[in-house]
This record gives sequence, structure tokens and C-alpha cells, in this order.
Amino acid sequence: MGHRPFLFFPDLVAMKHVKTILRWTFVILTFAFLLVALYSSWEELSVYEFSLSWPLFLFSFLFLFVHFVLVAVAWALLVRALKKPGIPLLQAVRIRTISDFARFIPGKVWLILARVHLCKKYNILPEVIAFS
Repeated sequence: MGHRPFLFFPDLVAMKHVKTILRWTFVILTFAFLLVALYSSWEELSVYEFSLSWPLFLFSFLFLFVHFVLVAVAWALLVRALKKPGIPLLQAVRIRTISDFARFIPGKVWLILARVHLCKKYNILPEVIAFS
């Protein structure tokens, strides 16, 4: 019998299953922490009288969308300056948007780990992502 260097992950299929489980764990943890924050603030939220102005809501949503796109473009340009050829702009928007949900999990490291994971297929070093 040959020596197996990876006792925990004997083949690539098992590694894919582990990655899938970790992704879903990340998503579930994000929503769990959001729900816990909502639950812990429920008394304060339940007595607040909400009102919504649709024109202002749509206007602010437009600015929020533009903000997300511009921040993602700036981040993509920064990564491109640090490591050529960088990340395509549309993929940078996707990576920034998805990884921003990691801010809701306690601990500052999750945002960086999410970006490092999502940027692997672009062969960008984790150090570059962490610095950016």
C-alpha cells in the first residue's frame, strides 16, 4: 500500500464535499448571527413606529447600489495594481458583495477568508487579498 499524505481527505471528491459543507456552514452562520441580533433587539424594534417613503427609499437604494459597484471597482483596481492581471470587474463586484456578508459573523477574519476563498480561481495570493 502506498503512503497517503492526506489522511482526512483521501480524494478530491471528499474535498469537494468538505468545501460544500463549509460554504453552507458559512451561510448558515451569517444568517444565524443576523437573526440573533434581530431577536436581541426585538423589544426596541417592536415599539418603534416605522414609516416608509417610497421615493426616498428608491433614491437611497440607487445610491447604495452605486456605492457597492464603485467600492468593488476600486477594490478590483487595487488588486490589479498589486497583482497583474487582477480580477475582472464584474467578478470583483460579485466577490465584494458575497464576502461583505461575512461582516455579520463575529471576528474580523471571516471577511478576509471569504475574499481569499472567492479569489482562488484568479491565482491571487492570500497576502494580496488581505492587504487589499
